[in-house]
Order: sequence, then structure tokens, then C-alpha cells
Amino acid sequence: GNNSVCDGQSVSLSTSTTDADTYLWSPGGQTTADIVVSPTSQTTYSVTVSNACGDATDEITVDIAPLPTISISGDQEICEGESVQLSSTSSDGVEWLPGGATTNDINITPVSTETYTASTTNSCGSASETVTVTVNQNPTANAGQDETICVGESVALNASGGGDYAWNSGQTAASITVSPGITLTYSVTVTDGNNCSATDEVAVTVNALPSVDAGDDIAICEGETASLSASGASSYLWDTQEILESISVNPSQTTSYSVTGTDGNNCTATDEVTVTVNAL
Repeated sequence: GNNSVCDGQSVSLSTSTTDADTYLWSPGGQTTADIVVSPTSQTTYSVTVSNACGDATDEITVDIAPLPTISISGDQEICEGESVQLSSTSSDGVEWLPGGATTNDINITPVSTETYTASTTNSCGSASETVTVTVNQNPTANAGQDETICVGESVALNASGGGDYAWNSGQTAASITVSPGITLTYSVTVTDGNNCSATDEVAVTVNALPSVDAGDDIAICEGETASLSASGASSYLWDTQEILESISVNPSQTTSYSVTGTDGNNCTATDEVTVTVNAL
């Protein structure tokens, strides 16, 4: 006949002969009717019984039933919001706790550090393995306050919240200087020591310069006064230090005058006008 024993355990073998005088088992050489064996692999045992009338032999094969085994693989450290796949290797069925899943692989998104156990059972017993998935909190990215500049100006952007920085402009410093020609939004990805990251944005509004016009060039005669009038801005500053929109000048020789105009966005532009003085 056949029998089986769990790996590492023992099994009793007995003969049903009641009228034998001697017994001889092989392998092992035991000489009792009942024996206990602990095979490490499939083994066929035979017993020869004898009395005054002769001998008789029978045999039995003892198979080895494996003990249940299980192992777990997968990332054991993730960032907040990430998912991870845990995989179990088992020759028998598996059950995961918490959750109660019965598939070899599970996908999880723990919100905090969690311990998971995979268990398996067969006729020789049970086995389990435990793994802790550590959830690291993401950094708090801060790209700074929104900025407003005028065309042609530069502005410094200062990010904080991590150890490494990556701007969508390609720069990798925490503080960068940008000179956009149009309104743009800059984003920065902040990465901490756990390799967890977060992203924040900052808008840089670019205001157009005012269209300052100092007026057409004019010609006067020596001794005359010229009236200069600027337009295109909200306030003006002439190089004569006058802050009026219109000023009067009486140059003794041909002279160029410049005016700087400022609009409501505090952006400035400059234009010039030439007063030609003709001799009498």
C-alpha cells in the first residue's frame, strides 16, 4: 500500500501478520512487527515475515507531504498617495489580512504605515509571513507668492519645502531668476530625503510698457519758447525734473528732451523730442 507523512515527521508502520516468528524490515533492518520511520524523501519499505512454514514479504511506499511555505515581495516603503503591489509565493492558497484577499498579488494604497500578513494552509499545517509598508508623508511644496513685472524686467522666484528642486524651466536651484516676455506660470517639484515629492505653482504676470510719446520734433527761432506735451502714460518725469504732462522750454541751442512715463501698473517707458533752434 501507500502512505504519506509530513516533511520532518514520523509515521508508524505495522504488519498484519499474527503467526510470524521473525520480522525483518528494509531499509533499516528493524526486527519488530511495528516500527517508526522518519523518511526525508519518498521511500519504499518492505517487511519479510517468517515462521516454520516459510517466508512472506510485503511493501509500502511512504510519500513526503511538504510543509506549507509562503514568502512576500514588494516595496516596503512608499510615499503618501502611492500604490504598491505585494506578491506572495505559496504552493497552496493564500489569505491576506487586513482585507481578506485570496489572490497571490494585491494592490494597496495605504494612507498610513500598515502591516500586512499573508497566510497559507495545507494538510501539514499553516505558515504566514508579515510585511510592514511604511508610508512617508509628502513634503509641502511652496513656490512663493505670485509676482508682477513689466516687460523686460526680471524677478526672483523662491521655492521651499524640500532638499531638491526641479522647475519646469529646467532650473534646479531653490531660488531662480526669470525674465518672461509674457505672463507665465512656473511650477516647481520639491523632493525630500525620502524621495517623496510635491508640486506647487507661481504665476508671473508681465505687464506691457506704456506707449510714451514726447510729441513731434519742433523748430523755433532763437529766443522763442517751445511747448512740449507727452502722452501715453499716467504720470511723467522730464529730464528737466518737471513732472507735468506739458512743459515749456526756451533752449538757446538745438536740444533733445526726454520724458519718462509711468502707467497704472508702475511700468515705465521713455521717449525723446528734439527742439531745433534756428538763429535769427
